[in-house]
Amino acid sequence: MNNSRHLSGEIHKDKTHGGFREWLWKKKEVNVFNLNLLILSLIFVFVVSAQWMPGSSGSLLLGVLSQLSFLPVMMVLLTFTAVPFSVSIGSRSEDARDTFLVNVIFTVLLMLLALYGQIAAGPVQFHIPNFLFFGLNFRMDRLTFLLVMAATLIWLIAMVFGHQYIQAEEERRNRFYSAMMITYGCVLGGMMAYDLFTMFIFFEIMYLSCYFMVSHSQTSDAMNAGNRYIYMGLVGGLSMFLGICLIFSSTGTLLISDMRIGLEAAWADQTVLLTLAIVSFLVGFVIKAAIFPLHFWLPNAHASAPSPASAVLSGMVIKVYIFSIMKFLYVAVGLDLFIAMGLVGFFAPLAVVGMIMGSVFAIGQTELKKMLAYSTVAQVGYMLLGIGLMTPLGLAASLFHVVTHALMKSALFLSAGAILYQTGIKKTKDMNGLGHQMPVTMGVFTVGALAMIGIPGFNGFMSKWYLGTAALEAGHPVFVLMLLLSSFLNAMYYLPIIIAAFLKESDSGGSGEARMTLDRIPATMLIPLVLLAGGCILLGVFPQLLMDFIQRGLFTFLLPV
Repeated sequence: MNNSRHLSGEIHKDKTHGGFREWLWKKKEVNVFNLNLLILSLIFVFVVSAQWMPGSSGSLLLGVLSQLSFLPVMMVLLTFTAVPFSVSIGSRSEDARDTFLVNVIFTVLLMLLALYGQIAAGPVQFHIPNFLFFGLNFRMDRLTFLLVMAATLIWLIAMVFGHQYIQAEEERRNRFYSAMMITYGCVLGGMMAYDLFTMFIFFEIMYLSCYFMVSHSQTSDAMNAGNRYIYMGLVGGLSMFLGICLIFSSTGTLLISDMRIGLEAAWADQTVLLTLAIVSFLVGFVIKAAIFPLHFWLPNAHASAPSPASAVLSGMVIKVYIFSIMKFLYVAVGLDLFIAMGLVGFFAPLAVVGMIMGSVFAIGQTELKKMLAYSTVAQVGYMLLGIGLMTPLGLAASLFHVVTHALMKSALFLSAGAILYQTGIKKTKDMNGLGHQMPVTMGVFTVGALAMIGIPGFNGFMSKWYLGTAALEAGHPVFVLMLLLSSFLNAMYYLPIIIAAFLKESDSGGSGEARMTLDRIPATMLIPLVLLAGGCILLGVFPQLLMDFIQRGLFTFLLPV
């Protein structure tokens, strides 16, 4: 097969679809979508420069937005209300729909920047009374702001990347983008949720919308992956619902800041009931966060979804559950009660097993996206290890890895999408010489892979450094050895791909030295890849930019009252 060009018959059903790809490649004029991106870039520069020029137009714009009440609630509502409008617009113009959705996400980004001044002064809480009896509670502190900002940037990058990718590769695009936006709204709501009922509402909506992304292609494999995903999501949801009911019956509250007092007061008289409630709630988290050994729904689900969806599913959706575990254990339950239950030594060993087994399964994969999905199982183990150490440094290291993994895995999944777009390659064995055909894409893939392995100079190395330091501080040097073993296993499945791409000849043959040509993918796909790779390097060289922010935010996170 000639890998220099993706033949339309290999992944398209008819010549018309392949012709559309050729039209996309040859189209030179600036369209509405690209022009809009240029305008948004200029607005972003103005807004970011506002902190150095207080009287600038960017500063005035943020000042106007900061006067709006209930900004966090407005962000969630904006994403949901955008869905029907996007369907209506998409039925007339796909470029206009994509432009509209990118603008919606960018508006959320501006709202976040406007909200930061309030958050820096202290946590901001919002309550919507009488909604489904319990009402909804939201809280935005520094750590929540960080993760919501990370989700917004990853979603924005995935939407820009998907503009031409989805039009060329997928059908039923209005449905796909509707699911993407609903999932994004649920990620925002789930991150900011500050009571168990609000968490549960957004989690349940999110796994339904994610189902449509996982099974989008409607092939037999995609439908099977989607069915497994939704059934496991249902089991996890029911387990969480049981925990919510038991906790409310014992404490009379579901608000995270009030729950610890109620749990401690009822613990002596209802030890068995509360233990069942907390364990039931945690089992739901274990299923939804794909924590080993209840991870088996994730590899097929993330591999079956279109590449932009895979990037956000692995990059951010899983992190909603990880962050919610942190809130539940460290704030709602409290470490004292968790220790009294005898579960304090449970999470870290489970995390280590996940780190190792996720990588072991990844080594045996021949399909690129499924290998990346199994890698996510291992990376969830890293995050769980930081939580399980039960120390502030361990929690900070886990949060650091939440953000760095979002960059690394998004870069890898979107690189896989770019490879599929240009060449149609899905198997790792077919990637020989690909570094000469797609040097930028494979360069980004290499950055993500080296970061995953933990090579110094990349953000993944700093994640493992902080986790190892936290493990030593907690008196568990064996976990440092497990981190090193996991890095070795990561190298076993990432390095052969890099070596084959840059040092082996393409399977299409040819003699002499391979000639390097620039990637034949649109700039709207290439630039997001480069930005993600730049983020991996930036946080690898200057990790304190992120770690200092996390450690400043831990105080208000752990002592919210």
